[in-house]
Amino acid sequence: MRDFTLKCLMCIAVVLVGALSAGCGYERYPVRLSPTADTAGDPKGLMTYGFRVSPPWPDGGYLVLSAPKRIQHDLGAGKIISHDDLAFILPCPVCNKATLFAAPTGSKTVRCTVCNSELHVLPSYRPASRWQIAPNERTAVMDAESPSMSGVRVRIDLTVKGPRLDFTLRVENKSGGDLRNLTALFGYSYKKLTGFAQLQKGRENCFVLVEGKLIGLSKLPSARFNKHVETILVVLAEPDGDRKVVISWSPGQSVLADDGSGSICVNPHLADVPAGKTLEAHGLILFTKKPIDEILTELRVADEVPGKK
Repeated sequence: MRDFTLKCLMCIAVVLVGALSAGCGYERYPVRLSPTADTAGDPKGLMTYGFRVSPPWPDGGYLVLSAPKRIQHDLGAGKIISHDDLAFILPCPVCNKATLFAAPTGSKTVRCTVCNSELHVLPSYRPASRWQIAPNERTAVMDAESPSMSGVRVRIDLTVKGPRLDFTLRVENKSGGDLRNLTALFGYSYKKLTGFAQLQKGRENCFVLVEGKLIGLSKLPSARFNKHVETILVVLAEPDGDRKVVISWSPGQSVLADDGSGSICVNPHLADVPAGKTLEAHGLILFTKKPIDEILTELRVADEVPGKK
Protein backbone atom coordinates (compact mmCIF):
# COMPACT_ATOMS: atom_id res chain seq x y z
CA MET A 1 0.00 0.00 0.00
CA ARG A 2 2.81 2.35 0.91
CA ASP A 3 4.61 1.64 -2.38
CA PHE A 4 1.40 2.26 -4.29
CA THR A 5 0.92 5.62 -2.52
CA LEU A 6 4.50 6.66 -3.29
CA LYS A 7 4.05 5.77 -6.96
CA CYS A 8 0.86 7.83 -7.10
CA LEU A 9 2.59 10.83 -5.53
CA MET A 10 5.48 10.53 -7.98
CA CYS A 11 3.06 10.43 -10.94
CA ILE A 12 1.26 13.51 -9.63
CA ALA A 13 4.59 15.33 -9.26
CA VAL A 14 5.58 14.47 -12.82
CA VAL A 15 2.24 15.74 -14.14
CA LEU A 16 2.56 18.98 -12.16
CA VAL A 17 6.11 19.59 -13.36
CA GLY A 18 5.05 18.93 -16.94
CA ALA A 19 2.09 21.27 -16.63
CA LEU A 20 4.23 24.02 -15.16
CA SER A 21 6.86 23.56 -17.86
CA ALA A 22 4.24 23.72 -20.60
CA GLY A 23 2.67 26.79 -19.02
CA CYS A 24 6.00 28.61 -19.11
CA GLY A 25 6.82 27.50 -22.63
CA TYR A 26 5.62 28.08 -26.15
CA GLU A 27 2.14 26.65 -25.56
CA ARG A 28 1.31 29.41 -23.10
CA TYR A 29 2.80 32.17 -25.25
CA PRO A 30 2.75 30.71 -28.78
CA VAL A 31 3.94 32.50 -31.87
CA ARG A 32 0.76 33.96 -33.39
CA LEU A 33 -0.25 35.48 -36.72
CA SER A 34 -2.87 38.22 -36.87
CA PRO A 35 -3.91 41.17 -39.07
CA THR A 36 -2.54 44.56 -38.18
CA ALA A 37 -4.75 47.61 -38.66
CA ASP A 38 -2.24 50.20 -37.47
CA THR A 39 0.19 49.92 -40.38
CA ALA A 40 0.20 52.95 -42.68
CA GLY A 41 -2.00 52.39 -45.71
CA ASP A 42 -3.85 49.44 -44.19
CA PRO A 43 -6.51 50.90 -41.85
CA LYS A 44 -8.98 48.07 -42.57
CA GLY A 45 -6.62 45.26 -41.73
CA LEU A 46 -6.44 43.86 -45.27
CA MET A 47 -2.81 42.92 -44.67
CA THR A 48 -1.79 45.01 -47.68
CA TYR A 49 1.40 45.99 -45.88
CA GLY A 50 1.69 42.82 -43.86
CA PHE A 51 0.48 41.39 -40.59
CA ARG A 52 1.59 40.83 -37.02
CA VAL A 53 3.85 38.03 -35.85
CA SER A 54 3.66 37.85 -32.05
CA PRO A 55 6.69 36.29 -30.31
CA PRO A 56 6.44 33.53 -27.67
CA TRP A 57 7.19 35.97 -24.87
CA PRO A 58 4.75 37.71 -22.52
CA ASP A 59 4.37 41.41 -23.34
CA GLY A 60 6.67 40.89 -26.32
CA GLY A 61 4.92 43.25 -28.72
CA TYR A 62 4.95 42.12 -32.34
CA LEU A 63 6.93 42.04 -35.57
CA VAL A 64 5.23 43.38 -38.71
CA LEU A 65 5.85 41.06 -41.64
CA SER A 66 5.41 42.44 -45.18
CA ALA A 67 5.04 39.29 -47.25
CA PRO A 68 5.76 40.05 -49.95
CA LYS A 69 6.40 43.69 -50.68
CA ARG A 70 6.84 42.57 -54.28
CA ILE A 71 7.97 39.71 -56.51
CA GLN A 72 9.59 40.61 -59.81
CA HIS A 73 11.65 39.24 -62.67
CA ASP A 74 14.37 40.49 -65.04
CA LEU A 75 16.08 42.41 -62.22
CA GLY A 76 12.95 44.41 -61.45
CA ALA A 77 11.95 45.18 -65.04
CA GLY A 78 8.83 43.01 -64.81
CA LYS A 79 6.43 42.91 -61.87
CA ILE A 80 4.74 39.63 -60.94
CA ILE A 81 2.92 40.60 -57.76
CA SER A 82 2.96 43.56 -55.37
CA HIS A 83 1.63 44.32 -51.90
CA ASP A 84 -0.64 47.08 -53.22
CA ASP A 85 -2.29 45.16 -56.07
CA LEU A 86 -6.08 45.38 -56.07
CA ALA A 87 -7.91 42.24 -54.98
CA PHE A 88 -11.65 41.55 -54.87
CA ILE A 89 -13.67 38.40 -54.21
CA LEU A 90 -16.52 38.57 -56.76
CA PRO A 91 -18.81 36.20 -58.67
CA CYS A 92 -17.55 36.00 -62.23
CA PRO A 93 -20.37 36.58 -64.79
CA VAL A 94 -18.59 34.38 -67.37
CA CYS A 95 -17.57 31.23 -65.49
CA ASN A 96 -20.15 31.70 -62.67
CA LYS A 97 -17.58 31.05 -59.98
CA ALA A 98 -16.80 33.19 -56.97
CA THR A 99 -13.15 33.93 -57.40
CA LEU A 100 -10.40 36.31 -56.41
CA PHE A 101 -10.12 39.04 -59.03
CA ALA A 102 -6.82 40.91 -59.08
CA ALA A 103 -5.34 43.86 -60.94
CA PRO A 104 -2.27 46.11 -60.77
CA THR A 105 -2.62 49.28 -58.73
CA GLY A 106 -4.54 52.00 -60.58
CA SER A 107 -6.24 49.63 -63.01
CA LYS A 108 -9.91 50.21 -63.84
CA THR A 109 -10.50 46.53 -64.55
CA VAL A 110 -9.85 43.28 -62.70
CA ARG A 111 -9.22 39.86 -64.23
CA CYS A 112 -10.81 36.57 -63.17
CA THR A 113 -8.11 34.14 -62.05
CA VAL A 114 -10.23 31.18 -63.25
CA CYS A 115 -11.34 32.06 -66.80
CA ASN A 116 -9.26 35.22 -67.42
CA SER A 117 -12.29 37.41 -68.23
CA GLU A 118 -12.20 41.10 -67.27
CA LEU A 119 -14.60 43.06 -65.11
CA HIS A 120 -14.77 46.83 -64.62
CA VAL A 121 -14.02 47.97 -61.06
CA LEU A 122 -17.07 49.62 -59.49
CA PRO A 123 -17.06 51.88 -56.39
CA SER A 124 -19.24 49.32 -54.59
CA TYR A 125 -16.57 46.61 -54.80
CA ARG A 126 -14.90 46.02 -51.46
CA PRO A 127 -11.22 45.01 -51.48
CA ALA A 128 -10.29 41.62 -50.06
CA SER A 129 -7.09 40.35 -48.52
CA ARG A 130 -5.09 37.77 -50.44
CA TRP A 131 -3.87 36.37 -47.12
CA GLN A 132 -5.94 33.83 -45.19
CA ILE A 133 -4.98 33.27 -41.54
CA ALA A 134 -6.27 30.11 -39.86
CA PRO A 135 -8.57 30.55 -36.81
CA ASN A 136 -5.87 29.10 -34.53
CA GLU A 137 -3.43 31.80 -35.77
CA ARG A 138 -0.77 29.14 -36.41
CA THR A 139 -0.88 28.97 -40.23
CA ALA A 140 -1.47 31.42 -43.07
CA VAL A 141 -1.50 31.15 -46.85
CA MET A 142 -1.48 33.46 -49.85
CA ASP A 143 -2.31 31.77 -53.16
CA ALA A 144 -2.75 34.27 -56.00
CA GLU A 145 -2.21 34.55 -59.72
CA SER A 146 -0.18 37.47 -60.96
CA PRO A 147 -2.52 40.30 -62.06
CA SER A 148 -0.03 41.39 -64.71
CA MET A 149 1.31 38.03 -65.99
CA SER A 150 -1.28 35.42 -66.97
CA GLY A 151 -0.28 31.89 -65.98
CA VAL A 152 2.14 32.89 -63.21
CA ARG A 153 0.98 31.93 -59.74
CA VAL A 154 2.49 32.72 -56.34
CA ARG A 155 1.85 30.77 -53.16
CA ILE A 156 3.31 31.52 -49.74
CA ASP A 157 2.70 29.15 -46.81
CA LEU A 158 3.48 30.15 -43.23
CA THR A 159 3.49 27.57 -40.43
CA VAL A 160 4.19 28.09 -36.73
CA LYS A 161 6.43 25.38 -35.26
CA GLY A 162 7.12 26.09 -31.59
CA PRO A 163 9.29 29.23 -31.35
CA ARG A 164 9.64 29.61 -35.13
CA LEU A 165 7.64 30.55 -38.19
CA ASP A 166 8.51 28.60 -41.36
CA PHE A 167 8.05 30.05 -44.86
CA THR A 168 7.65 28.31 -48.21
CA LEU A 169 7.53 30.53 -51.30
CA ARG A 170 6.44 28.83 -54.55
CA VAL A 171 6.30 30.41 -57.99
CA GLU A 172 4.53 28.39 -60.69
CA ASN A 173 5.21 29.46 -64.27
CA LYS A 174 2.58 28.49 -66.84
CA SER A 175 2.96 31.69 -68.84
CA GLY A 176 4.52 29.98 -71.83
CA GLY A 177 7.84 31.78 -71.45
CA ASP A 178 10.78 31.63 -69.06
CA LEU A 179 11.04 33.99 -66.08
CA ARG A 180 14.58 35.31 -65.71
CA ASN A 181 16.30 36.53 -62.52
CA LEU A 182 13.23 36.23 -60.31
CA THR A 183 13.52 37.86 -56.88
CA ALA A 184 11.19 38.63 -54.00
CA LEU A 185 11.29 41.36 -51.36
CA PHE A 186 10.15 40.71 -47.78
CA GLY A 187 10.09 43.33 -45.03
CA TYR A 188 10.40 42.87 -41.26
CA SER A 189 9.59 45.87 -39.08
CA TYR A 190 10.60 45.52 -35.42
CA LYS A 191 9.48 48.97 -34.22
CA LYS A 192 6.69 47.38 -32.15
CA LEU A 193 8.79 44.50 -30.86
CA THR A 194 9.25 45.19 -27.15
CA GLY A 195 12.86 45.70 -26.05
CA PHE A 196 14.49 45.85 -29.47
CA ALA A 197 16.66 48.74 -30.53
CA GLN A 198 15.81 51.40 -33.11
CA LEU A 199 17.79 53.90 -35.14
CA GLN A 200 21.55 54.09 -34.45
CA LYS A 201 21.38 51.73 -31.50
CA GLY A 202 20.04 49.06 -33.84
CA ARG A 203 23.37 48.79 -35.66
CA GLU A 204 25.03 47.44 -32.54
CA ASN A 205 22.43 44.71 -32.14
CA CYS A 206 21.91 43.57 -35.71
CA PHE A 207 24.13 40.83 -37.19
CA VAL A 208 24.34 39.53 -40.76
CA LEU A 209 26.05 36.43 -42.16
CA VAL A 210 29.15 37.48 -44.13
CA GLU A 211 31.46 34.76 -45.50
CA GLY A 212 30.25 32.26 -42.92
CA LYS A 213 30.49 34.59 -39.91
CA LEU A 214 27.88 36.71 -38.15
CA ILE A 215 29.13 40.30 -38.28
CA GLY A 216 27.55 43.24 -36.44
CA LEU A 217 26.37 46.10 -38.65
CA SER A 218 28.32 48.49 -36.42
CA LYS A 219 31.53 46.84 -37.71
CA LEU A 220 30.61 47.32 -41.35
CA PRO A 221 31.55 50.54 -43.18
CA SER A 222 27.97 51.41 -44.17
CA ALA A 223 24.69 51.66 -42.28
CA ARG A 224 23.21 49.78 -45.21
CA PHE A 225 24.29 46.23 -45.94
CA ASN A 226 23.37 45.26 -49.49
CA LYS A 227 25.38 42.20 -50.44
CA HIS A 228 24.63 39.16 -52.57
CA VAL A 229 24.64 36.07 -50.37
CA GLU A 230 23.90 32.37 -50.85
CA THR A 231 21.80 32.17 -47.69
CA ILE A 232 20.30 35.17 -45.94
CA LEU A 233 20.77 35.15 -42.16
CA VAL A 234 20.03 38.14 -39.95
CA VAL A 235 20.03 38.13 -36.14
CA LEU A 236 18.39 40.94 -34.17
CA ALA A 237 19.53 40.99 -30.54
CA GLU A 238 17.72 42.69 -27.66
CA PRO A 239 20.19 45.33 -26.35
CA ASP A 240 19.24 44.97 -22.68
CA GLY A 241 18.33 41.29 -22.56
CA ASP A 242 18.90 37.89 -24.13
CA ARG A 243 16.01 37.75 -26.60
CA LYS A 244 16.86 37.35 -30.29
CA VAL A 245 15.01 37.24 -33.59
CA VAL A 246 16.58 35.19 -36.39
CA ILE A 247 15.55 35.81 -40.01
CA SER A 248 16.68 33.46 -42.76
CA TRP A 249 16.01 32.69 -46.44
CA SER A 250 17.52 30.20 -48.88
CA PRO A 251 18.33 30.62 -51.68
CA GLY A 252 19.14 34.24 -50.92
CA GLN A 253 20.28 37.23 -52.89
CA SER A 254 20.80 40.29 -50.71
CA VAL A 255 20.06 41.95 -47.38
CA LEU A 256 19.17 45.60 -46.97
CA ALA A 257 19.46 46.71 -43.36
CA ASP A 258 18.64 50.36 -42.74
CA ASP A 259 19.32 51.32 -39.12
CA GLY A 260 17.18 54.45 -39.44
CA SER A 261 13.90 52.67 -40.10
CA GLY A 262 13.69 49.91 -37.51
CA SER A 263 13.27 47.35 -40.28
CA ILE A 264 15.11 44.72 -42.30
CA CYS A 265 14.43 43.95 -45.97
CA VAL A 266 15.65 40.73 -47.61
CA ASN A 267 15.63 39.39 -51.17
CA PRO A 268 15.09 35.64 -51.64
CA HIS A 269 16.29 34.63 -55.11
CA LEU A 270 14.71 31.99 -57.35
CA ALA A 271 17.00 32.78 -60.31
CA ASP A 272 15.29 31.50 -63.49
CA VAL A 273 11.88 29.80 -63.50
CA PRO A 274 11.51 27.92 -66.82
CA ALA A 275 8.11 27.67 -68.51
CA GLY A 276 6.07 24.85 -67.01
CA LYS A 277 8.18 24.67 -63.83
CA THR A 278 7.61 25.52 -60.17
CA LEU A 279 10.48 26.66 -57.96
CA GLU A 280 10.66 27.19 -54.20
CA ALA A 281 12.50 29.25 -51.60
CA HIS A 282 12.40 28.59 -47.85
CA GLY A 283 12.66 30.98 -44.93
CA LEU A 284 12.09 31.28 -41.21
CA ILE A 285 11.65 33.61 -38.27
CA LEU A 286 13.04 32.14 -35.05
CA PHE A 287 12.47 33.64 -31.61
CA THR A 288 15.11 32.46 -29.15
CA LYS A 289 17.24 33.33 -26.11
CA LYS A 290 20.23 31.20 -27.09
CA PRO A 291 23.73 32.64 -27.67
CA ILE A 292 24.50 33.68 -31.25
CA ASP A 293 27.21 31.02 -31.76
CA GLU A 294 24.81 28.30 -30.62
CA ILE A 295 22.10 29.59 -32.98
CA LEU A 296 24.49 29.45 -35.93
CA THR A 297 25.66 25.93 -35.03
CA GLU A 298 22.11 24.57 -34.74
CA LEU A 299 21.07 26.07 -38.08
CA ARG A 300 24.13 24.54 -39.74
CA VAL A 301 23.42 21.11 -38.24
CA ALA A 302 19.88 21.38 -39.65
CA ASP A 303 21.36 22.33 -43.07
CA GLU A 304 19.48 25.64 -42.97
CA VAL A 305 22.72 27.65 -43.12
CA PRO A 306 25.86 26.58 -45.02
CA GLY A 307 29.20 26.24 -43.27
CA LYS A 308 31.21 23.94 -41.01
CA LYS A 309 28.99 22.06 -38.54
